[in-house]
Amino acid sequence: MRQPRANINEILEWHTNRQLDGKTGLRRKRIETVASHLRRCLDEVGEEVITDASKSMLELERQFCADDARGRILNGGDLLVVLKAYVCEPWLLTDLRDRAVQLRFADALETLILKQHLATPHEFAQVGVDVFGAILKAKADLSAERLRTR
Repeated sequence: MRQPRANINEILEWHTNRQLDGKTGLRRKRIETVASHLRRCLDEVGEEVITDASKSMLELERQFCADDARGRILNGGDLLVVLKAYVCEPWLLTDLRDRAVQLRFADALETLILKQHLATPHEFAQVGVDVFGAILKAKADLSAERLRTR
């Protein structure tokens, strides 16, 4: 029998807690900021990744508890699609230090999805490479912007 796949809420909670572990002060606040920003991205972009089959499930989930219903029905493969948007405009944070944390957070999350098999190989092959490329581009753009502002 197949194990149920972790949903986005479970993945994000585990990842965020792991990233926050041992962090205090400004470092902790920056991680909390990027995690919250990813949730906002999920709220907007998440609707685009919902299949017709999942839409009826989403409606049922919303009847029981509207809060985070989308995060309860989407999984790691869907999160990769959201991550791809999250590391591109208009979702990149304007503060360069926050953006660096955002990109490290997203990179670590993609690695988690890959290593823990939270997306199918097919999903990862379809979107994971694009996410990796988008993160690399955003990091290069960040480095260039840091050089310009010195």
